[in-house]
Amino acid sequence: MILRTVPAAVSRRTKAIGLTGGALGLLAPFAFMATADAMPTANPVDVTRITRAGAYTQIVPNGICSVDVTVAGAPGGQAISAGADDDNPDPDELPTGAAGAGARIKAHLPVGAGELLTGVVGAKAGAPGGPGGSGTHPGGRGGGFSELVFGTTSLLLAGGGGGTGGGHNGSAGGGGSAGHEGSGTAVTGGRVYNGEDGQAGVDRDNSDPQNITVGAPGGGKAGTAAAGGAGGVHPIKPANSGFPGASREGGEGGGGDGADQGGGGGAGYFGGGGGATTIGDVSFTPTGGSAVSIVGGGGGGGSSFVSDSSLLGSVSLDENITPGETANDPATVDNAFVEFDWVPCVYDLAAAKSVVGPAVFEDGSPITFKVTITHESGDDMPLGDTVTVKDSYLDGATLMSISGDLDQASVAVGDTVSTDSLDLFKEVTDPADDTKTVKRGLKAGESVTLTYRVIAAGTDPIVNTVETFDASGDPDNNTASASLDPAKPSMSLKKSADTKKVTKVGQKVTYKFKVTNTGNIDLRDIEIQEGEFSGAGTLPTPKCPDVVVAPGDSVTCTTTYKAVKADLTGEDLENTATAAGLTPAGAGVVSNESAAALDTDTPSGFLPAAGSALYPGMLGAGLLAIVAGWLLVRRKQA
Repeated sequence: MILRTVPAAVSRRTKAIGLTGGALGLLAPFAFMATADAMPTANPVDVTRITRAGAYTQIVPNGICSVDVTVAGAPGGQAISAGADDDNPDPDELPTGAAGAGARIKAHLPVGAGELLTGVVGAKAGAPGGPGGSGTHPGGRGGGFSELVFGTTSLLLAGGGGGTGGGHNGSAGGGGSAGHEGSGTAVTGGRVYNGEDGQAGVDRDNSDPQNITVGAPGGGKAGTAAAGGAGGVHPIKPANSGFPGASREGGEGGGGDGADQGGGGGAGYFGGGGGATTIGDVSFTPTGGSAVSIVGGGGGGGSSFVSDSSLLGSVSLDENITPGETANDPATVDNAFVEFDWVPCVYDLAAAKSVVGPAVFEDGSPITFKVTITHESGDDMPLGDTVTVKDSYLDGATLMSISGDLDQASVAVGDTVSTDSLDLFKEVTDPADDTKTVKRGLKAGESVTLTYRVIAAGTDPIVNTVETFDASGDPDNNTASASLDPAKPSMSLKKSADTKKVTKVGQKVTYKFKVTNTGNIDLRDIEIQEGEFSGAGTLPTPKCPDVVVAPGDSVTCTTTYKAVKADLTGEDLENTATAAGLTPAGAGVVSNESAAALDTDTPSGFLPAAGSALYPGMLGAGLLAIVAGWLLVRRKQA
């Protein structure tokens, strides 16, 4: 037989495609589902990074079983002396203070293909600093929070940093960073991590040449995590105080007629408070000191939240910053983002193949192959991944059955397969849309078995291979082979009798015919074909069991002969026979010839039949006996 070779497994994992940018902020529901219903996903998405501010919806791509997610809040705005909205500031008008960094939270989350992850990036930023004032130096806007929601549960929320106060002093009025340190404070459903206070600004009362420090407390202080941060309080003019955070929004920086406005508080699980605004001149020189520039207070950082959901693993919190290249370089605060570092499913499938029935074929006869695919280890196969079997003999085969933990194939049971591969699966409800179904493959420990029938041709041995595909990177157990030998039917016969000699008329002789299958294929319809028989009676046709005789097995046929007078000749009673049978496909098989010979006696009181070999001798012996007897009588008389 000429066997079409199954090609070696091609690489089933190509380089993952990284998708970045704000264009992924809102994904259409079909963006990844279009490639469903296939064998292991060849190129699952590697990383998705969402940077566009606002709401997002992310559908878990095919081939994915978990994700390492990073949720990063936005930094606070950094005011410059010419105004936060000036696109072309004077180089001499330097930014004031360091902007508060957002929080950055990393965690591991198990997910499945088609599931939805939602949230926001950089939302609910605090209001900017006060509007105007004689110095026209508004404070920086507070940074917005970023959030990850799974289903209806908020899992992670990274607070935004506080904005800087407006003015000219780069060493004061910086914004506070969002919450990222400590053990957090327990709240319903998780823990809150408090934001930092905004940095104090520099101010003076026109009537007092001494500096006045203006604070800007941040949001979520320890022990008071259930409230927004307080606004910075101006010690002389309360109207210039910052506003407290309200719910998740950061408070607005202080307003009024001051020269340098406060920075806005960062948004968060609880928003940070806004910084206070100055009332003094832009700059002054204290008695006995050097000139001092005025700057408003910085806004406080928003608090962060981590759910106590059991789904989360490996949680860590930090500032959303890029460290400097050297110890002397300042850190750079980074913009808000949410990043999904997708972790592909890893699972190992093992293939096993065998022939149903004897591994022997006849030209033109059907062969039934059985293939079992078992999920050996690793993740459950993700939705959209189906079990694929590839076999050159599938093309044109008839699918006979599917059993086990999957119940459907790409063709129905009883139909003819028109390709060299089949997909096996089970339909389940789509987690992204409960009005639809999606195909799944095997879960850990499950298996599926299929059988298919083909018609053999030729007389050469067959070695047939099946292949499956997994996401383990180890193809050693992905292939399995089944071998078949061409049929070589043959049989032998040994005839025997239950006695060695026939001694009387009517004696019954039972003949046995032991037929042995000496070939490699089953034989059926065994019968005995009698040859020459020297007996004078009629030998009944032997009876054979109506059974299939497997290779190496034997069956015994019998017949009983009743001796007649003419058989008692003193000569051998001889009989020859052969056995015949059929292969499963109907090819005829004939055995060797086997014979049985029995001795016979001459019946007492009877002469041998005239013409027999014994007749002359026996007649002569009888006459001699008569003459001898007569002579003996005559002597006695004399």
